[in-house]
Amino acid sequence: MIYGMVLCVGDSLLTGARDEYDISVPMLLGDALSVKGQKWLGVDCAVNGETTSSLLRHLYKTVKAYPEATEVVICVGTNDAKEPALPEELFRRNYEEILKTLSVLQRRALVCLVPQRGGFGAIDLICPRAIRGYNKIIRSAASATITPVDFRKVPSGFRPDGIHFDFRGDQWAANKIAETIIKSRS
Repeated sequence: MIYGMVLCVGDSLLTGARDEYDISVPMLLGDALSVKGQKWLGVDCAVNGETTSSLLRHLYKTVKAYPEATEVVICVGTNDAKEPALPEELFRRNYEEILKTLSVLQRRALVCLVPQRGGFGAIDLICPRAIRGYNKIIRSAASATITPVDFRKVPSGFRPDGIHFDFRGDQWAANKIAETIIKSRS
């Protein structure tokens, strides 16, 4: 059987932190990608509370542990935007290092834009201006060959605490990632 593997790294937006069934985006990604004749596996290496700095500390070892993974989904930045937000120049440096690491390891990167908070969750903890700046950095750091997965406009009702996805949000996110992978391969 032919199969593909997608490694997912980042923060609690991927881990299913508020999913009522304890299901994560990577768990749903395999099904969203599976097409006739090929099965996919989404591997969940996301960590609640992950920042760009903490991801850099283990990214190389994490990616090397999954040699079959040809694609790596990066969803990080929400925790960098907690007050006091990581300065944009440090976020840029970290993000460029993340992409360089994946390039050195010959993995295809898919980058997720960071959603603004929505609803009542964590109003005072997340800096909206930082998220806007981080998304500009993510788009500019992604070369012409890297298509961002746009998480900026999450449908209403998919984030019970205003930040994290519920099950419907996890399904939405997995489908957005799958659509981006499929489009970029055609």
